Amino acid sequence: MSTRRHFLATLAGATATGWLASRGIARAIEANLISWPSRVVQLPDDELSHKPPVVTAVRLHKDGQWLATAGDDHLVRVWSLADGRLLQRLDRHTDWVRTIDYSPDGKLLFSWGEPGCDPGQFNIVHNICTDKDGWVYVADRENHRVQVFAGNGKYETQWNNMHRPCALYMDVTKKDPICYVGELGPGMSVNQQAPNLGNRLDIYDKTGKRLARLGDIFPGEKPGQFIAPHGIALDSRGDIYVAEVSWTIMGQRLQPPRELRSLQKLKKLN
Repeated sequence: MSTRRHFLATLAGATATGWLASRGIARAIEANLISWPSRVVQLPDDELSHKPPVVTAVRLHKDGQWLATAGDDHLVRVWSLADGRLLQRLDRHTDWVRTIDYSPDGKLLFSWGEPGCDPGQFNIVHNICTDKDGWVYVADRENHRVQVFAGNGKYETQWNNMHRPCALYMDVTKKDPICYVGELGPGMSVNQQAPNLGNRLDIYDKTGKRLARLGDIFPGEKPGQFIAPHGIALDSRGDIYVAEVSWTIMGQRLQPPRELRSLQKLKKLN
């Protein structure tokens, strides 16, 4: 797995360790993460809506020099962390249902996928991660599965029995990689109150065997519950950070509307 592929293929994650994404801003939440004084990236207003795009993904390059942000305006921007300058703007991916690979200079190398529910087709690509062997894992959200591809886009297999997978994180610190999957709850009024559909965190081995499932059968704010897992990251201790789109899914619909918890930390006990 090349540095280029690892850097760009994982852009679809909602968080990277130490960074928190929000509307128009990617912000560092660990003071010693980098030396750039402000540790804030502010995205410009969208030309049509005149509002900053929602930052849907952030990724820090392993050498700490670049930060990539992806927004709901379908643009990927690469920033210098030395001075906060915008280095590149990648705008060749206006389709939500494709998987795309870029070279370091922003050249589009290749892409694969089309709308549909057959192998290799997608219904909202919501997240991507890779392992050390170069396999590409794609959260195919509205098809309720994770698809696995070779680095050249060749379909290999898929993991099922999950609900609207949104967040992916691949822990490659072990001999065999461990994949963390965040599931979103129901999106239609007809099953909005149904139990045991998403709102949870699953842990899989490299073969797709589910090792654990964290969460409750209902969404909520109590310990052990999730509202809307949307991004996952792990730190060096194995603690899990789960970013949730709680306002969008629940907070704005409450009477009266109110802000809800949007970031949880799950501490590893052994």
